[in-house]
Amino acid sequence: MSEKEQKIMETIADALPKMSDMKKGEFLGYAKAMADLKKEDRKNSSNSNAEKAK
Repeated sequence: MSEKEQKIMETIADALPKMSDMKKGEFLGYAKAMADLKKEDRKNSSNSNAEKAK
């Protein structure tokens, strides 16, 4: 993990206990959406690379 990623994780760990349950839910939803988008980007990228190789 990079130093920047480590700092982000520390900031989240500090902020999470201070959040209301509603804000935690919003944060979780946002994080899930970003993770899903990243997976989709990787999938599309690998499919695109496979088509270029043909």
